[in-house]
Amino acid sequence: MGKNEYPDEFDPTKDDAFLKNLEKALEPEGYESEAIDIDTQGLTSILTIGEEEDEKDSGGGNEAVEELPVIDISDLYSDDMPMEKEVDDDVIESISNQLASQVGVEYRAQENLKKKKAKPAWLLPTLIASGIFLVGMVVLLASKPGRNFLLSHGIGKIFGDNTTYLPEQKKTLVKALLPFLPVFAGKDPTEGDTSASPDNNIPPEPTVVAGATVTPPAQEPVEDVVYHFLVLGMDDVAEGEEASSDLILFVSVNVNHGEVRLTTILRDLFVSMPGVGEDKLCLAYARGGIGLVYDTIEHNLGIRPDGYLLFSYDKFRSFVDQLGGVTISLTAKEADYLNKTNYISVPENRVMVNGENHLNGDQALGYCRIRHVGTAQNEYNDIGRTARCQRLVMALYEQNRTRSMAELYGILTECFRMVTTDITGEECSNYLNLFLNMPESTFSLYRIPAEGSYTTSIIRGKAALVADLAQNRAMWQEFLFPPRIQEGDEEKQE
Repeated sequence: MGKNEYPDEFDPTKDDAFLKNLEKALEPEGYESEAIDIDTQGLTSILTIGEEEDEKDSGGGNEAVEELPVIDISDLYSDDMPMEKEVDDDVIESISNQLASQVGVEYRAQENLKKKKAKPAWLLPTLIASGIFLVGMVVLLASKPGRNFLLSHGIGKIFGDNTTYLPEQKKTLVKALLPFLPVFAGKDPTEGDTSASPDNNIPPEPTVVAGATVTPPAQEPVEDVVYHFLVLGMDDVAEGEEASSDLILFVSVNVNHGEVRLTTILRDLFVSMPGVGEDKLCLAYARGGIGLVYDTIEHNLGIRPDGYLLFSYDKFRSFVDQLGGVTISLTAKEADYLNKTNYISVPENRVMVNGENHLNGDQALGYCRIRHVGTAQNEYNDIGRTARCQRLVMALYEQNRTRSMAELYGILTECFRMVTTDITGEECSNYLNLFLNMPESTFSLYRIPAEGSYTTSIIRGKAALVADLAQNRAMWQEFLFPPRIQEGDEEKQE
């Protein structure tokens, strides 16, 4: 049997024979007469202690007893000796519970750490939406169309929130007079349908390029898209008197060509009011509101406004003051006339001088009302008055068109409170978005009735202008929708 090899299931501490022999061997008196026999065959013990054989004693006499060998029994208790011991079930259960508890604590700690590291489900969509919003804002603010979009919708919002909304009581969805429908496309109704006129259908002349005949593509003319807005300035009258429109101004905006055309209609123009009768145009609003004004202009001149803006005298004064006044050049006669009459209602404001004057609201209204003094262009009466109104509008536009968004919002919020209209805030935004993205605008002025197309008469004791309305209608259409010269036509003319 080699080292560290032992009989199966041998426990020397439980072997009675081994313990008994060991006890005898350790007795001090008798160990000399005892012999130790190492039994390697028995399974119960590896040591057998017994008496010496008599033969050895008899032959030995008094000879010394051979010294007993030293037995090393340290290996019997060596740590290398495999010893099995049954473990109690309670101990195993306790150890398992401790391990499970420790594992559970560590697992929960790991899960909590993962939750802290994990991003909330809503975070990624929010970041994406915020990124898109920021990119959109950068695009809007960095580009002219974007800035115009923000400007138009911002102004449209304050327009809708601050103006007095007063639409006509009964909207007319169909044009009152079908014969005038061609007029809205810039055509002469007396000439029938000109959409297929010979001039419009002449094919372009072919050109020769490198020996081959090439016909250039026909260029379609840019369509006229025009919106018309009516501006009314209402006179202040005493109670019981019939109010009249001192200012009747048509603002026509051609979106595709960037043209703004201002047409003033003289208030004394004698017209037919549908369902009411004949009288001066300035009385239409008092007789039937804005609806009658629309119907009358459409019936007599062939165009129905897309919307209106109405000011009273008081509101006009406040409007100009909110804009910071307006600079106008006066002749010596105009300045003297304003200083000596009540057209400027506050006496302290009658300080006009020859040349440039920065007018406040009261002074600007007085300037627009001048009738009996000619302009620098020698324009008198209603013609002079409407010409002054046109110049005032142009001056206000030039002085305020370069203002910043912040300035415009603050000023227009107050200005819009002076306005009565049938245009909603959403409609205002849509119009402005179109107008702000037009090509660079050009301004043109016109007056109805045109020079040489009317006579002055006294009707029912009042001065009135009797005009050839058919002639004025045709001339106005030519002003609003001028013939467009194409590139090929320009080359032919040269």
